[in-house]
Formats: sequence, structure tokens, C-alpha cells
Amino acid sequence: MQFLTLPKLAEQSGWSVTRVRRMVANRELPHIRVNGRLLLPANAIDDFVAKNIVSPASEPRGGREIQSQSNPRSEVEGDAA
Repeated sequence: MQFLTLPKLAEQSGWSVTRVRRMVANRELPHIRVNGRLLLPANAIDDFVAKNIVSPASEPRGGREIQSQSNPRSEVEGDAA
């Protein structure tokens, strides 16, 4: 397993050092300290994204199906007349 310093991992990922440091402080990223030096697995950001990615829902929010453009009431009312 390859480890990187926090600034190097931030540079590699395109995320700011502050953001990565905050994620380490919140224990969202795996890390170790060796002789006082903070090291993170080279794949820490990729693993975080893979674990936290949100897949698109198969149905719209609220669990309701989208109704067609026609108004179902007008069809029912038309039959009753």
C-alpha cells in the first residue's frame, strides 16, 4: 500500500488541503501518523467517493409516478355525462 502526505494527496485529488485536513479530523479518511507525520493511503479519496456516491433513483422523489399530461378526472367526468 502506498501512502502520501496530506498536501500530496490533496494535490493529486484536486481537493484543497483544508478540505482533506477537515476530512481527516472528522475521521472520514483513513490515515496514520508515523513519527508525527500524517500519511494517507494513496487511494483514500477514491475509496471515499466510491463509498459515498449516490446512485440515481429509479423513481422520482416522493415515490410517486409521473402522471401523463392528460387529466384523469376529465376522462372520468366525460364518461359520466
